[in-house]
Amino acid sequence: AAPAGAAANDPTALEFSVSVGGGTPKVFTKRPGEPPVRIGRDPKRSDIFLSLSGVSAHHLELEVLPGVGAEAARLVAVDKSINGTGLRLTSNGQLRRLEKGMQESVPSGAEVLVPFKVKSAADKPPDSLRVALKVTITGRKGAAADATTEEAEPTSPDKAAATPAPAAKEPVPTPTPQLAPVQAAPVPAPPSTPAP
Repeated sequence: AAPAGAAANDPTALEFSVSVGGGTPKVFTKRPGEPPVRIGRDPKRSDIFLSLSGVSAHHLELEVLPGVGAEAARLVAVDKSINGTGLRLTSNGQLRRLEKGMQESVPSGAEVLVPFKVKSAADKPPDSLRVALKVTITGRKGAAADATTEEAEPTSPDKAAATPAPAAKEPVPTPTPQLAPVQAAPVPAPPSTPAP
């Protein structure tokens, strides 16, 4: 990924952040055609690792697609999971399930919830069994920020100078799974055949 703030200099780049469960946002800068941000339970292949039960190893991807006409690049989510992915366009909006394998636009301020399908528990609401990923589009070239989101705010040159630069990207510590030792079963030797 390009350095933070690179979206302001590249008309095809989109800079966005993903906050897991209200934690510190992880910032990404992607261009159309670049590998997507992978989210799932496989710590080696996931850009965002989730250890929650019901999350697939490769649960979902966030990908940047080129804009059409005067439209700037856009962010889409693609569900790759067994238990599904939910999308809530606003924090109080209705939760709906993404269609597996289909590209679904993700506006700034949307919440992606995984897994969608959870086992009901009498003492816990379904959302407490999911993890919420808050997506914020922080920069794009060629279009104004989404005017429909609370984060969208015009910036004056004075305010831009007073705004601190985004924090440097730091790796998010992920727990290392403890694996039990595996014993290999003995493999019988192939039968020998006499030479002619």
